Amino acid sequence: MAERKIRVIIVSVLTLILMTGGIFVLLFDNSSPTTNEPCITIPLISISAGRNISLVVTKDGSLWGWGQDSGGQLGFGTLDKHLLPNVMMNDVAAVSTNNTMLPLSVGLTRVIMNDGILRMPSGASLRSNILAVSTGAAHTMVITPERYLYALGGNMDGQLGDGTNRDGSRFVRIMGEVIAVSAGNNFTLAITKDNGLWSWGNNFFGQLGTGTTEGANRPTRIKDDVIAVSAGTGLGMAITSDGSLWAWGRAGGHPESGWIGDGYMVNRYSPVRIMDDVIFADTVGSRSFAITSDNILWGWGDNRRGELGDGTSINRHRPVRIMEDVVYVSAGFNHTLAVTSDGALWAWGLNDWGQLGDGTTQNSNVPIRIMDGIRLQR
Repeated sequence: MAERKIRVIIVSVLTLILMTGGIFVLLFDNSSPTTNEPCITIPLISISAGRNISLVVTKDGSLWGWGQDSGGQLGFGTLDKHLLPNVMMNDVAAVSTNNTMLPLSVGLTRVIMNDGILRMPSGASLRSNILAVSTGAAHTMVITPERYLYALGGNMDGQLGDGTNRDGSRFVRIMGEVIAVSAGNNFTLAITKDNGLWSWGNNFFGQLGTGTTEGANRPTRIKDDVIAVSAGTGLGMAITSDGSLWAWGRAGGHPESGWIGDGYMVNRYSPVRIMDDVIFADTVGSRSFAITSDNILWGWGDNRRGELGDGTSINRHRPVRIMEDVVYVSAGFNHTLAVTSDGALWAWGLNDWGQLGDGTTQNSNVPIRIMDGIRLQR
């Protein structure tokens, strides 16, 4: 038992979700802020399900995208829908797109190239020397090799964390010693190298986990011993070093939705324990997923369009088993992406814009195999 627990903790540290909306590839960075500081690896996103779009990075560094492009989300210049995967860019290290549930919002996508330059789907450069990125509804958070956290974009709820509510047209430094960040819908969660969890921004549903509904425009420490975090719409999740999964914030957007996963329809203003033995997790807010150490995928929350992939359209208040041999998962607006250990990509849920990538617009409440060769962490 002791050996197994140690293995779970090690796997968790190396492979857990550390940013919103996505799955990661380890970037082994040998640079350190100080000579005596141990190297901290920053996982990068290799798949990301957004608002009606899907993005994946294959083993050769190609970025593939499909789904809604009516607002130029994919950068193909066609302003249409794409029912099958198409290559968007090459030489890509990571990608992050938001999964916002805000009305009339469109996808916000950021791409890290192998040379560390942060780009938009159009190819426009935003900043150099980037290790990690996470996109929220209207803001972008990045981590540099020096472990500094920078923010850019919308700030009406203080989600940038710079002490103001003014939008940022340029990246502003927020805090140091950051090893993970997840940008949600107008709020942000981050982990520092001492495993402290910090939150700031909108807190209408208690998604900051501070025990209140008072917002904050500067980081507030809310929990210790955290090694992974995910921010969605009004809901946050974190994994601690013992493999426990915790959630807090909004209980649901409509009756019987059960977003948090604790079996109750009550908003939680502080973290509550959901399940154990978790090595990976991701949330869009209305729906969440966790992977346990035996690589079984579990899901809960809103399932009206089959987004959980359990073969039904029944909302789940507690985790239910979805599929086996899963190593990564990314929850989109109304669809889901997952990768199995053989590098195969699976998709399910709403498909009105072709976001599943199977060449149709037919929804699916069970996983469909889409493509192979997805970049893996291990």
